[in-house]
Amino acid sequence: MDPVQEILDAAFVNDITAIAGASHRTTLLDWTVPSLTDNILNRSWFPLLFFSPKG
Repeated sequence: MDPVQEILDAAFVNDITAIAGASHRTTLLDWTVPSLTDNILNRSWFPLLFFSPKG
């Protein structure tokens, strides 16, 4: 099954307030590869808290 849809379904069923995600991208090539966090951001109607790890 689609992991993004599973996360969104779980958020809906459990009545969450926001979804938290993180991504560590350092090069231009990193930004061209799809990520789970990007997919959630594009498909979610819930607020998304985005964290960028310190490098």
